[in-house]
Amino acid sequence: MERLALVRKEAGEDLKKFQAGVYRVLADYLLDRFGIRADELDDEKLVEAVMGTDLPVVAREKLAGWVVTARLDKFRPVAGSPGETMRRASEIRETLETM
Repeated sequence: MERLALVRKEAGEDLKKFQAGVYRVLADYLLDRFGIRADELDDEKLVEAVMGTDLPVVAREKLAGWVVTARLDKFRPVAGSPGETMRRASEIRETLETM
């Protein structure tokens, strides 16, 4: 949670920078908690791996979506509305806290 807060603070309203940081936080979470090496998997295999965890179905779906989207956003032009990084950080934090 601390790393997520730091990413949010450092990125400010820069959605691309935020997503790059979120990807790293979530990839490290997947490695630490489940042994899933997100950096070594393509999107389809990554989603399969996350969906194979023991997390509740809704949490698995959200986590898989966040990781894939964050990874894609690192390399494509993205623009967010004001408050987008704060909204995404809050959603991720709330979900991870319930796992």
